[in-house]
Amino acid sequence: MDATATQTAGIRVLRTSQEVIDLGEFWRTSETRQAHSYDDTLASFENPDLTPIILLVSGSDGPTSALVGRIRTIEFPWLFGYHKVFKGKVRTLEFPYGSLIGTEPTPEVAAELVDTILAELRTGEADFCRIWYLETDTALYNAARHQPAIWSRDVFDNPITHFTLEIPSSFEEFMKTRSKNSRSNIRRYRNRMENQHGETVSIKQYTELGEVDEAAAAISAIEKTTWQHKTLGQVIVGPRSIEDWRVEAKQGRLCHHVLFIEDKPVAFYVGTIFKHRYEFPYTGYDPTYAHQHPGFYLLCAMVEQFCEQGVVKVLDYGFSVEQYKRQMSSSSVVEDGLTIFAPTWRGGLINAKHALVIGSHIAVKEILARTGVLDRLKKIWRRHKSKD
Repeated sequence: MDATATQTAGIRVLRTSQEVIDLGEFWRTSETRQAHSYDDTLASFENPDLTPIILLVSGSDGPTSALVGRIRTIEFPWLFGYHKVFKGKVRTLEFPYGSLIGTEPTPEVAAELVDTILAELRTGEADFCRIWYLETDTALYNAARHQPAIWSRDVFDNPITHFTLEIPSSFEEFMKTRSKNSRSNIRRYRNRMENQHGETVSIKQYTELGEVDEAAAAISAIEKTTWQHKTLGQVIVGPRSIEDWRVEAKQGRLCHHVLFIEDKPVAFYVGTIFKHRYEFPYTGYDPTYAHQHPGFYLLCAMVEQFCEQGVVKVLDYGFSVEQYKRQMSSSSVVEDGLTIFAPTWRGGLINAKHALVIGSHIAVKEILARTGVLDRLKKIWRRHKSKD
């Protein structure tokens, strides 16, 4: 497909860096998240592994909103529990979380956006489209969920509660807004850590370019002890991530935290700050210290630091639901990720595999959960992998 803009009933498909540059003023005033930032989008045109694609919505007075995405080839596994059942290379059209900039689309505009996505998929350039986590009460979510034909639709939904915390002006004010039980937990875990380890407890915040290598070494040491690394093979620290952190440091976005006990790194948060919003894609801790809740201790210290510094206004907890996020949040929304499969024979085949594996996984998981076996199996599996 040639790199030119195409027109679809008020929606243009943009594929060149010059088209993004032409939208600079609109883009910079509308962006709220790093995933769709003007600078990162321009930089993505230099990445040979990505094909940026932007769906621009315009009205009579100019641009009103845009969906910022990219096409790339990935190794796509179908997991049954922690096991790969199928895997293969696929082409995906991805709209990362927060990829919508500008105003929320009306139902009519949302329908046109989904039609445009289906038209792009129909060309065969991508096997399916992923839209990462839309609020379930929006017009775009409803259009993407129900508009595609059944053979292009992901029949499984997975709504999740997304928690955030508005950072107050002081930690005392934060504590006043917590429940009695949450205040008790915060005090108990902080006191436990400090009473046991005293002045050997320290926290380091990494924000500068010259601190990236030190942060990488500390985070890597903790990462190797985590069940996510041993069980799922998760690798956070690598050449690509370190380079990304250097770029983020130069742009003033880097914000990593590491908790040390007797100079040993035991817990971390890998984060960024963009437009006064703190997000952390990764967190972890050394399971040797699990009984002391080092991750929770570090998070409480970070909230106190954010209150004092006054830079972070919102702490975004991301896409997993743990009890500590409920305790440490001030608001929440329900969101769901969506997959639209290409209306082609290949897209249909991938959808069939997806339905077979995910459907079986959900059915077995439901049976295990109802019989009370699921949590025990998870603990046994993680304990086994941690000893490997």
